[in-house]
Amino acid sequence: MPNGKEVVRAAYGDAAGHIFLVSAGIAVVGIAAAALLKPVTLRDSLELVESAETGDPVPAAEGGSLSGS
Repeated sequence: MPNGKEVVRAAYGDAAGHIFLVSAGIAVVGIAAAALLKPVTLRDSLELVESAETGDPVPAAEGGSLSGS
């Protein structure tokens, strides 16, 4: 009869192998899905306004205002 240490070691080793195979399969599916994605342009320009404090161009907030509201 095997002792408890050997049983636990075998169980963890077997489980780690299964987890690796499942995660490798998920990774392959994810890479395939990413490769099949259609590229989409999110933005083709950036509206800049001058900062009141420094005079440097900064991205304009929605509506063209620099205020947080």
